[in-house]
Amino acid sequence: MSCLRLTIAALFCIVLTTVPMQAQLVINELSNGSSGAREYVELLVVGTPSCTNSCVDLRGWILDDNNGTFGAGAGTGIAQGHMRFANDATWQCVPIGTIILIYNDNDRNPNVPADNTTGANCTYVLPASSTLFERNTSTPVVNGSQAHSGPYVSGGSWATQGLSNSDDTYQVRDPNNLAVPFHAVGYGSSNNNNTIIYFAAAAGTGSVYYMDNTVSNDPFDQANWLKGTAPADETPGAPNNAANALWIAALNNNCSPTPGVQVDLGADVSVCAGDSITIRATVSVPGGTFVWNGVNTGTVDSIRIAPAAAINIIVEYTAGPGCTDSDTLFVDISSAPVGAIAGDTAICFGGTTTLTASGGTSYLWSTSDVTVDITVSPLISTVYTVTVTNASGCTDTVSATVNVSNQLNGSIVGDTAICDGGNTTLTASGGDNYVWNTTDATPAITVSPSVNTIYTVTITDNNGCADTVSTTVTISAAPNGAIAGNTTICPGASTVLTASGGNSYQWNNTANTAAIAVSPLTDTTYVVTVTGSNGCLDTVSALVTVSQAPTANAGADELICEGSTVFLTATGGGTYAWSTSENTETISVSPTTTTSYAVTVTANGCTDADTVTITVNPNNIVLVVDTVVPESCNQLNGSITLQSPSNFVTYTLFDNGQAIDTILGGGVFFDLAAGTYDIIATDNNGCQRNVSSVVVPSVTAPPFNVAINTPTCFGEANGSVVFTGAASLTYSINGGAALPSGSFTGLAADDYSFTVADNISGCDTAFIVSLSQPDELSLTVTPDSVNIITGDLVDLVSTTVGGSAPFNYIWAPANDLNCDTCPTVTAAPIDSLNIYLLTVTDTNGCIDTARVVVRVNNEFLITVPSGFTPNGDGFNDFLRPLSNEPITFTMMVFNRWGEKVFESTGLPGWDGIYKREPQPLGTYVYIIEYTRLTNNTRGYLTGNVTLLR
Repeated sequence: MSCLRLTIAALFCIVLTTVPMQAQLVINELSNGSSGAREYVELLVVGTPSCTNSCVDLRGWILDDNNGTFGAGAGTGIAQGHMRFANDATWQCVPIGTIILIYNDNDRNPNVPADNTTGANCTYVLPASSTLFERNTSTPVVNGSQAHSGPYVSGGSWATQGLSNSDDTYQVRDPNNLAVPFHAVGYGSSNNNNTIIYFAAAAGTGSVYYMDNTVSNDPFDQANWLKGTAPADETPGAPNNAANALWIAALNNNCSPTPGVQVDLGADVSVCAGDSITIRATVSVPGGTFVWNGVNTGTVDSIRIAPAAAINIIVEYTAGPGCTDSDTLFVDISSAPVGAIAGDTAICFGGTTTLTASGGTSYLWSTSDVTVDITVSPLISTVYTVTVTNASGCTDTVSATVNVSNQLNGSIVGDTAICDGGNTTLTASGGDNYVWNTTDATPAITVSPSVNTIYTVTITDNNGCADTVSTTVTISAAPNGAIAGNTTICPGASTVLTASGGNSYQWNNTANTAAIAVSPLTDTTYVVTVTGSNGCLDTVSALVTVSQAPTANAGADELICEGSTVFLTATGGGTYAWSTSENTETISVSPTTTTSYAVTVTANGCTDADTVTITVNPNNIVLVVDTVVPESCNQLNGSITLQSPSNFVTYTLFDNGQAIDTILGGGVFFDLAAGTYDIIATDNNGCQRNVSSVVVPSVTAPPFNVAINTPTCFGEANGSVVFTGAASLTYSINGGAALPSGSFTGLAADDYSFTVADNISGCDTAFIVSLSQPDELSLTVTPDSVNIITGDLVDLVSTTVGGSAPFNYIWAPANDLNCDTCPTVTAAPIDSLNIYLLTVTDTNGCIDTARVVVRVNNEFLITVPSGFTPNGDGFNDFLRPLSNEPITFTMMVFNRWGEKVFESTGLPGWDGIYKREPQPLGTYVYIIEYTRLTNNTRGYLTGNVTLLR
């Protein structure tokens, strides 16, 4: 709140701003009344004023007279029977500067104004019994050292708040710090412990204690307090004096909303480079001070600047303590435009040019034109000026000079009559630069037109002035020369070449006749110059090609075996003619005796011939299989014997195309497996004979099957190995006797050696069978032994290792357990000694057991669980005391606001329901009064419990 809005002295504003106060609750006036118990306390919500309405949450604040004393040796805490502000929306946000008057409605002070329960005019007048308060239900005791505790009931009472006439202190305590009073006013001869405002040796009868703001507005300063006489000095529900009234008014602006201060610099602006600008602030509350970009200008509300670059102007306006606002204005620098003029500035006499301005948004020429471009035709060199303005209104002025040049006179010289195919040089003059219609850019060009052609040149000087001249080149027809004759010959041949098309001829071999005979050894070009009747020439040529003669090759001579076929392939030409009358490049022959074959090769019209000789060797190899011995018992002991082998022949054995054995002059292949083989015999001339598909049979034992079963449980001997097969088979284990039956049972986990023998083939098979040991099934329960007290619960947690899931669990006995087939159970035994046995069985029927011993202490015990779960599952659904003796009890339960949500005598206890609604999760307070039926003694329990779902 701004001091400028208050009609008070400037000094008072200084006091407010130099003593910032925490937003809390203090005592402003306390009265014993003029007689009887016409007592009251006047509270004040305090805090540092600000531009916006501030408020305080008073819910839970403690009001207490500490049962008469804060004296040495007495209590310093919160007495039983105290009051507090209820958990009501009325107290959730109480404005700073609000007066709260609480009076004894059993003996109402006549100075107390009418009740005000709405807080109108920032004032509450309330009886102590108002339901806007709650009270502790216990009776105060002499020693006020009790800790803050419930339970609370709705509505306060001055009966437990009454002020003593000798020694007493009235205190308020912040619920966030209950250790010490936030504010207190006390009096008496010995009430000097833990006090804040204290009147020593002062009796309370007919007295009133009030804040009079003598030196400051600090309610914690003893110098600001006076003791007066009731009723003369009583002002309940109103300021105590003028200074007190000014203080309260400063807190709440006479209970009127305080508007926030605002300062506005307007919209961002732009200024041309080098210009200046004035910036002015507009405020909602006048009379404050300004700080511009960190410079304090007091009440000056404007500044003038000429920025060299873009800048943020920041103003901070203060209209009073806590009443500050700021605004920022961005001042941009608009650069001056950079004007430019484009266009030709050199023209010829009588010419025109267009000048185009750029760099701005509008233009003003020295010709008075306002367009972007202008077209001018000066007769002499002239200066043109334009002023360029950009979007920000900034300007720039630029100029351009248009220079006028003299006119040109151009010409072309050169021969303008040529023969067809000839050329001529044309030369232009009269300027500095030349561009022909041939795209040439030189003064002279050489041209060879095929028809009559006009040549034009544009002549320019260095100023760009131009002149254009033309000339025509006329063409005379050239003779049409030609050469006839055969131009392809074989080596050593000749040909005649004949020229035509003119009146005379000149060859490059010095001949000057129309026809010449030539016999070149290599490819040769012959050129003739033909001259026509008009003297024009034509030159033609002919290439005489000497074809390459082929080189015939019938291939190398070969040696073959009798009965073999050989392929002959000729090379060297395009076509082939064999002595066998065949005309393909490759032929096949099968001579029985030595024979020569000739081939004629033709290529490029030329021919050549060659001969190849095939020598035939006789084949005298004999290859016959004599005997075959089968393989027995898969031992690679088969063999093939050859009939009458030759010492000069190599015999090779093949299996699936792969050579596996070679014999030179031998006759037997040994160590063969059953299968099909090929044999090839080769003599020293390379001649061969072969025998295919020689079969080596097999003699083996009949097949058999084996079934293996490992032991089902750890350590058991119920594994088996069972063989099935032909009747001729026998079976033995670990080197024992051969048995006709292949069933071996009762086996433990181990490695076993088996032999299967065949009585017909004599073959046997030996191998090892390993029977694996299954995982051992192991069961443990934690704890395995435990001591509890009556009414306690204990969780028994099992752990299963090994075995094969799924597992089945059985607890015995099942009484006192929440489940008899679960791996983990909760036990609630009553007997002094309880033994539980858990049996687990896996899917293979393997079993293990574990034992738990639970001992129960039967001394009198009473407990309350730390939490309960009222979810209807039949387990831990009610909050109630647990005892190992019969008891009767009365129980009350309060929520965290002190509201009683349950009260009942005896079972079943609280089910978490209040006003037919399930209560939220959280912590609750219980008070239990119980009676032991065994000896009729009484006791109390109090504590916290957590409601879970």
